[in-house]
Amino acid sequence: MEMLSDSKIYPVSCYEFMQNVFEYIQLKCFHYRVQTMLPDS
Repeated sequence: MEMLSDSKIYPVSCYEFMQNVFEYIQLKCFHYRVQTMLPDS
């Protein structure tokens, strides 16, 4: 449990982390599509 204290674990941190990752991936995919001029399906 001592190691976990360094990770700043809070009740909602996992949910927020997943939301942030999802938004980050969406942005990256969007920018990638725009930069490579791939058709948007």
